[in-house]
Amino acid sequence: MKIRTILSFLQQIQRLTKDDDFVYFFRGHADEKKFELKPSIYREKKWIESEDVLFKELVSHNPEEFRECRSAIEYLVKMQHYSLPTRLLDLTTNPLIALYFTVCEIDRSHGEVIVFRIPKKSIKYYDSDTVSVLANIAKCTSNFECDDTLDKTVFNKEEHIGYLLHQIGDEKPHFQRIIDPEDLNKVLCVKVKQSNPRIINQSGAFLLFGINKEKGKMAEVDSSWLPLKSDNKLLIYNKEKIKTDLELMGITASFVYPEMESFAKKLKDIYK
Repeated sequence: MKIRTILSFLQQIQRLTKDDDFVYFFRGHADEKKFELKPSIYREKKWIESEDVLFKELVSHNPEEFRECRSAIEYLVKMQHYSLPTRLLDLTTNPLIALYFTVCEIDRSHGEVIVFRIPKKSIKYYDSDTVSVLANIAKCTSNFECDDTLDKTVFNKEEHIGYLLHQIGDEKPHFQRIIDPEDLNKVLCVKVKQSNPRIINQSGAFLLFGINKEKGKMAEVDSSWLPLKSDNKLLIYNKEKIKTDLELMGITASFVYPEMESFAKKLKDIYK
């Protein structure tokens, strides 16, 4: 489906099937041919091999920035904000925000808005125990693995699972020292605290990726969450016109990225 105007885009969004048991999320990217549905930590082999080191290095170098973080998911959200590779993938509940991300870079490639139809039962909040389990994988070394064929009792006595339980216990002393092996191989949709203007303006949420048996392989997004297939994909053309129209509606770089640095860049461009 070739989209050339905001109106045609919204018409397609309106045609999505409504169901009270599901929630729609969106993600936009500028080049449909190059994008892969994976979090940044899995886009380079060396990054996933060094995930625990990246985590610790950034916190040790900028402890004041993380002073108010109380859980691994809060650390990861902050790291994502500063562009460190993480196991999070940004989503939005606002389709126009997703559309903006497809046109923010004006080039000859066409973008795509990916639609996610996620069951409410698969949507977790920042204080979920399952979220704590997956988020704390970021602190585990590259040889971390999950043999979900093991009996749950045997599984939780594994040395590397013991380390994960220790990390979870640091943020949740009440956490029962039992992990369901199947949880580690999931992808969750997480609604986090609206703790900064960027998340608020972007109507932000995240996909939190677990592993696929071993840490070097990511868990896969459930294909049933992706209702648009082949010819129904929302492919975005005429980027410059759409971007101009979005800016008339107030969806600009300084709105999507409301930090002072972004607004300063906008002022430089205006008065160049």
